[in-house]
Amino acid sequence: MSEIDLNKLEYVEDEGFQGEIVVDFLGTTVKPILIIQTEDDKIDDIQYESYNKLIENWDKIQLDVIEKVLDYYNDEEKGSYGPDDKEEFDRWWPEINTTSEMEKQIELDGIIIPYASMMDDVYSGRCVYLTFSKKYGEDIDDNGIGVQIINEEIKKIGYKDIAF
Repeated sequence: MSEIDLNKLEYVEDEGFQGEIVVDFLGTTVKPILIIQTEDDKIDDIQYESYNKLIENWDKIQLDVIEKVLDYYNDEEKGSYGPDDKEEFDRWWPEINTTSEMEKQIELDGIIIPYASMMDDVYSGRCVYLTFSKKYGEDIDDNGIGVQIINEEIKKIGYKDIAF
């Protein structure tokens, strides 16, 4: 990952800056969308700082993320919904017991930097969300996995709509 290049991002009124970036996630090059939520066409210092701290700590954060997503899958998500048929249910919810198995089941598709006012008023610090699509669980609504990171520590994992 590199620093924010506003020339590669498009400003969308009432939404903020958006654009595809290139990221190495656990040895695989992916192109997630970067969204910086703003109320005008300016990025606040805390948003820059949140992104830059993510970059500085990316090697550690991505390892923490895959471990926590694996735990989330096995402790909370696996089997929480699905078809009644046992064979189909087992296809929806495969055995995933290692981080390398989990790496094959998810793909980083978004990095979201929330509004600066949210960081000041709600999170009391730097905040970044990572969103992932997933191959298991018949993700019909494309509501994969969202990971909330505050001050470079994972605070919450859930559906990706936690980022919006």
